[in-house]
Amino acid sequence: MIHISNLPLPPTTNHAYVAMRGGGRRLSDEGRAYKAQVRIRLQARHRKEMASLQTDVAYGMRICLYMSNLRNAGYPKSAKNRYKTVDVSNRIKLLEDAFAEAGGFDDSQIFSLTVEKVESDQEYCEIYLWEIPPKPSEPHAPTASQ
Repeated sequence: MIHISNLPLPPTTNHAYVAMRGGGRRLSDEGRAYKAQVRIRLQARHRKEMASLQTDVAYGMRICLYMSNLRNAGYPKSAKNRYKTVDVSNRIKLLEDAFAEAGGFDDSQIFSLTVEKVESDQEYCEIYLWEIPPKPSEPHAPTASQ
């Protein structure tokens, strides 16, 4: 299992991508900067772990987003909801892409993904990545004679 901590919190999808005239989307300047920062940090501080990733393996990934101010201070008197509107799925794609690029694999290899937000004084994220072994009925699964 690979455990990476203290990565910067990814921007929301609304800030990471911009709509193009004529349709489609592209990375914003903020999105490109974040992706580059994470990729450089992973390759510099976690070179061995990134080099161990393979292109023909299924992976499971757990992402923990540590965020401040998740609760509405005025609840229940002046706020309708206990928690602020913070959509965790809105922050995943850019982080997943940066991690996959740094590790030299395709994010389509992530077969299981869990995302969790945690209230914290500091904002950062953690990633856990592990190999999901093939089932015996899948191609390339080891046989009893191997």
